[in-house]
Amino acid sequence: MKILVCVDGSEHSSKAMQKALVLAENSRVEEITLLHVYAGFIKGATFDDALDLEQGRKLELQMEKRGAAILEQAARAFAGHDFKVDTILKQGHDSHTIVQVAAEGNFDLIVIGSRGIGGVKKLFLGSTSNAVVQEARTNVLVVK
Repeated sequence: MKILVCVDGSEHSSKAMQKALVLAENSRVEEITLLHVYAGFIKGATFDDALDLEQGRKLELQMEKRGAAILEQAARAFAGHDFKVDTILKQGHDSHTIVQVAAEGNFDLIVIGSRGIGGVKKLFLGSTSNAVVQEARTNVLVVK
């Protein structure tokens, strides 16, 4: 069994990780992949001047670094178990990217928190988990 766990650093994301770990310990899980999706501003955007473009690049780089740190911390929570743990950092639209990664990776289950962090840093909101449930062609476990 392969499980895709969506992580964003929020409390609900942490609960999703805990639930995935319990599932993995009590079943025949071969692999857990931790996925973090961050928004992109550069691709397809139009900018009035080079300063806006540079600010956009800096913001994307910050989001990418933050995502890598979230994945690193999440991977430590799964260390020392009998299953393989991978991480994926992707830029894109949250729900579409989650569904795409799940399909391309032939995952048996997606585990996602019901809500994520809000404001500018939002990655996984209630609307995201709902969209994943609606769009995914595999089982989805939404953790509250």
